[in-house]
Amino acid sequence: MASGTTAAARALAFDTALFDQEGCLSPRIVFFEGSPSLAASFAAALGDAFRDLEGSLPRASIDDALEGAIERHVSTALMAGTVVHGTTFSVSVSGDPL
Repeated sequence: MASGTTAAARALAFDTALFDQEGCLSPRIVFFEGSPSLAASFAAALGDAFRDLEGSLPRASIDDALEGAIERHVSTALMAGTVVHGTTFSVSVSGDPL
């Protein structure tokens, strides 16, 4: 993976994890322009970047309702495409926006 792509994945992971997606500018959806294989490679790089951040930016505790919403989203995403899992994150890749 090109270093620019890795840097973009690290920057996106940091922006997303910084406030547990609760900041007013926290990204929730990313539209990737490129081939499906490049999108999958970017998702893998993003997963690696999230794993690298788990120690320095641990996720806050979440309640049962949010945990259920995350599980429903991941289940839906698995039907539509690919999901990269981690202990505290999921990255979904779909050919069409969910």
